[in-house]
Amino acid sequence: MPATIAPPRRARIRLREWTVGLVILSAVVVAAVWMSSMRSQPSREAIALNNQGHDSLNSGRLQVARRHFQSALARSPRFAEAKLNLATVLHREGDDDAAAGLYGEVLREQPKRRELIAAAHYGLGEIDLQADAWPSAVAHLSAATLGDSARVEYPNNLAFALIRAGRTDEALATLRTAQQRFPGEPSLLKNAALAWFERARPDSALSAANAAVRLRPDFVAAWVLKTRSEAALGDLAAARASLATVERLGADESSVREAQDAVREAATPR
Repeated sequence: MPATIAPPRRARIRLREWTVGLVILSAVVVAAVWMSSMRSQPSREAIALNNQGHDSLNSGRLQVARRHFQSALARSPRFAEAKLNLATVLHREGDDDAAAGLYGEVLREQPKRRELIAAAHYGLGEIDLQADAWPSAVAHLSAATLGDSARVEYPNNLAFALIRAGRTDEALATLRTAQQRFPGEPSLLKNAALAWFERARPDSALSAANAAVRLRPDFVAAWVLKTRSEAALGDLAAARASLATVERLGADESSVREAQDAVREAATPR
């Protein structure tokens, strides 16, 4: 059996130096990754401020919520949840440019966190919806729906954007899929009623609207669609009764006018 031959001393020294260097490099890389991870982790104080801001947001105190979220980000500038919450406040206050900027930061900084990416796309889609930018809204809300299947508002608002874009077939398909995951959700039924109404199918629209108001009796938008569908079908007595419910529920002026116009048009002799 041949003897094992040791490498020359200089080669052993170089090998040892190379091995030590590799270990040091690996340690540096691990330390850098750890430090980067630590920088991206919010501090306890930032988390507490974000939670306080979330409570204020839910209670409608937007200015208080904004201060909490801004303070959280001052302590942890890459705190994605605080950015999303602050963007929500800014959007509700009408500062859509600043809100969109924060949503964009989350998209760039958190590419591997699917739920956060979905939330950022949803926020951008909401901005587009208010701007009547239907194609862009559809794109963002589609990304949100694909990224997080646990939120009913994502496919519901995607369906609404598709309806407004004139893509009612896709809207109804989206709603059918969502209804399988969220059975008995009134908002999905309301948008189904809207899609059917836009397709000139008031009978199907009425069926969906009736189902929505059975589940949520104070659902103004569904009552408006119920009124319009009944008027389109020529059932003036039912339409007037539904209009009375719309008015009794304290609907906003545009909703009341929409229902009134439908009844008035149906009552006008042709």
